[in-house]
Amino acid sequence: MSSREFKGRFRSPVGSLMEQFVHEKQACGYRYGEEAHLLARFDRFLCDEALSQCELPRSISRKWLAKQTHESVSTHHHRICAVRQFAMYMCRLGYTADVPDRSLAAKRADSFSPRILTHAEIQQLFHAVDQLTPTARAPLRHIIMPEVFRLLYGCGLRLGEVLHLRVADVDLDRGVLTVLEAKFGKDRLVPPALPLVQRLQIVHPMRTSSHRRPAARGASQQSIGYTGNCYSGAQSRMPVGARGRASTIFVTRWPSIPCCAGYARVPTSLPSCRCWRPTWAISLWPERSAICI
Repeated sequence: MSSREFKGRFRSPVGSLMEQFVHEKQACGYRYGEEAHLLARFDRFLCDEALSQCELPRSISRKWLAKQTHESVSTHHHRICAVRQFAMYMCRLGYTADVPDRSLAAKRADSFSPRILTHAEIQQLFHAVDQLTPTARAPLRHIIMPEVFRLLYGCGLRLGEVLHLRVADVDLDRGVLTVLEAKFGKDRLVPPALPLVQRLQIVHPMRTSSHRRPAARGASQQSIGYTGNCYSGAQSRMPVGARGRASTIFVTRWPSIPCCAGYARVPTSLPSCRCWRPTWAISLWPERSAICI
């Protein structure tokens, strides 16, 4: 889920407590954007149910927490956790609130199992992505995609971190990438291997000159997404924190890359785009730096 900043208002009898709760979480260092949006939906539901007192009765909360037919287990779990945390906050302040149990949600089965790619597989995938050609819908993919894959493997970056690099975050003179608002809202500096920096120095002029409309709403060239969104020109400049759309588009297009590398188009045989980080983690630095060329 994307971490969007919450700018709404709470209007139910427990709305003031919800606002205090969100501020407390954010003061503790949590982004708490999506959770605030969930609580805002819950707040509207409480207004529709004509809640008149500053309390959280079981009958109303369980009605809202019932699993929807279209809802995934993960989404249902997020709703329960948000309400559970808020109910515990109310109890801590001395208010009456039903604290939902975690068992209300079905147990989540994590189907992802890290697959460590071999050097031969990595070379095949690099070769496949290097053969991409521009299309009307993706005019920059032959420039962007090869570097996205090499940043994933050569630096161990997460997919969202690569897709939301800005031009100002890439210092090729010093050979340092600045990753902003990564997991848990942390920033960090990442030094790519020298061969990867040299590749980026060659690609960088082509990359920055490919944007015909860099100053949307007064934005400077430095605020443009470095990797952009090569599958939609209108989305080439995305703010830090908007983690959803670009990653979704990338994952949707990802299966075509392994297929070009010779993998059968079967979900169980295709390596996930999440395999790059664990592969990077166990690779030796000299080997990793050499294969990025």
